[in-house]
Formats: sequence, structure tokens, C-alpha cells
Amino acid sequence: MARTPESPETMAAYESVLDDVAMAGDVERAVWFGTPAAKVEGKIFMCLWRGAFVARIGAEEVDQRVLAGDGVRFDPSGKGMAMKDWLESNAEPAEWTELALGAIAFTCG
Repeated sequence: MARTPESPETMAAYESVLDDVAMAGDVERAVWFGTPAAKVEGKIFMCLWRGAFVARIGAEEVDQRVLAGDGVRFDPSGKGMAMKDWLESNAEPAEWTELALGAIAFTCG
């Protein structure tokens, strides 16, 4: 399935998060699964996926947020092979920075 580009609004919100978290560590821009992503200490910790913010926050946090209705486990294949530490969030862009900071802490921890 071909990926569609993210909307300008979504990209602007994502860029704002990158600016917000830049001082939390050695954050680098990256591409992951053909989509905008970011790395810290050489590891991907967040990305955009079909307009949703995706963050590597750890399995326990993912479980809590999924149960609370805050997103779903990230399954980029769409084949029921979700990545245990990754949340595909339904949060509004104003909440993305908090998720990104949590993802940096988990990824660097």
C-alpha cells in the first residue's frame, strides 16, 4: 500500500515537537517505514504514521494507554503483529510533546 504524504498541519505539529524535544537529548531526524521519524542515541523513538503520532513508550505504558482509550498498539504491517513498546496515539498535537519526552526517557533508559 502506497503511503500518502502527511498533511501540512500534521507536519507542522510534528516539527514543533522536534523543536520542543531537541534539548532532551541528541535528537536526529530520520525516516522509518517511509515516514518521518526521530532518533535518540541512534534509536527511533517517535514517528508519524498515517496522520497519527507514534511513540516508543514501553509495553506497560502502552497497555495503560490502550486500556484508557488513548490509542492502539502500533502495527505497521496491519497483520496483527503489533510492536509491544509502541503506541499509535489518538492524542491531539498539543499532547505530542509529552509523549515524545516519555519516549526519549524510555528509549534512553
